[in-house]
Amino acid sequence: SLIQIYKMKNLGIIFCFAIVSFFKSQTTYLEYDYYLKSPVENTIYHQVAQLTIDASRSHYELLPIDNMDEGFKESADGAFVIAKKDDFRYIQYSDGKSIFISDKLQGKQYFLKDAIPEMKWVLADESKAIEGTTLKKAFMSFRGRDYIAWFDPKIKAKFGPWKLQGLNFLIVEASSADGKVHWKLKTKPVSQKNEIKNPFSIIPENEFKPYSTYPSLAYGLSPALKEALSKNPNNTMFEQPRHQLEIKFEWED
Repeated sequence: SLIQIYKMKNLGIIFCFAIVSFFKSQTTYLEYDYYLKSPVENTIYHQVAQLTIDASRSHYELLPIDNMDEGFKESADGAFVIAKKDDFRYIQYSDGKSIFISDKLQGKQYFLKDAIPEMKWVLADESKAIEGTTLKKAFMSFRGRDYIAWFDPKIKAKFGPWKLQGLNFLIVEASSADGKVHWKLKTKPVSQKNEIKNPFSIIPENEFKPYSTYPSLAYGLSPALKEALSKNPNNTMFEQPRHQLEIKFEWED
């Protein structure tokens, strides 16, 4: 009868809604090996990168470096820096509208707020197999570096490690073309029941500096360095070498 058909349609709508709601509420945990080429010595640092995602939020965290000897390091230009494992710890949370970051720059902890980046991924006609899974290749440019990603086209994922998003598939490997950085998925995706919590929930929003201040915080001259350079009448250094992942910014064009 028409009543039975109507009831069946309603049940179908409810069932479909339940499936959509399940996937929207599902939380997935991913763990990557993260390799970073040191800017001051000829070595590759290793960190564990933890990523938790759902349909609209992500929580990304870099644990301290596990293969670095702390102490004084000499850079290629002869400058000395004090290397500490915790200086490379990084926390990032996205609510789908903005990115909130905790980062240590030149030895000082900062809270920063960045916009969601627009990443224009280009799909390449290239694939490779890893442990029986066929991955596809994509590439794009972001803030001064070119990136290559290998993704699983069978698994949807809105977010990738760090700020690599917009590809909408699970990123299994990613690296910068210059060899500065490399991510490699080390565990299979793990579903979790717990919702993603904002690690900055107790930090007032006015404590977050706009990301337009990042270049000066990361690459600017400290007061001590400015004083030292002022004693050299031939000094032409107004900024430190840009060695972080982001080296060119859209507002600087």
